[in-house]
Amino acid sequence: MIIHAERDSVCAGDDCNAPNAKDIMLDTRARVSELLEKVSEYVPNMHNSVWPVMKDCEKSNKILGFVVFDENGSHYCELAVPDGNIQTLGIDKIFCRYFHRRTSIWHDDCWYMLEKCYPQYERLIDMVKAALEYEKSKTV
Repeated sequence: MIIHAERDSVCAGDDCNAPNAKDIMLDTRARVSELLEKVSEYVPNMHNSVWPVMKDCEKSNKILGFVVFDENGSHYCELAVPDGNIQTLGIDKIFCRYFHRRTSIWHDDCWYMLEKCYPQYERLIDMVKAALEYEKSKTV
């Protein structure tokens, strides 16, 4: 099974290769957790970053999970949906967004750094989840 993946650029030099697309090969029996592990090999290993993996496209509110890189470059994957079969779930295209503590986000009609918007959270993944929930509430 082929999953078409696209991701955010992480720097100006990375934009030269935009849209940073890749086809990811998986067995038809693969689960969402296996897809996230493949994504961890595809996205740049940016220390202290979170990559939410969206079903379909960048503007999608369908978050499948998160690939999280720590300050040492190690990663873990966190599911946002049950670990179902990707074929059964109809997953054939994904988009990976890039977040770090100083990512600029639109919040309350102004641009802010992520860490300034959500100082109540210590973990970056919690800041990202809060920002995505805020975005989702504004598109309804």
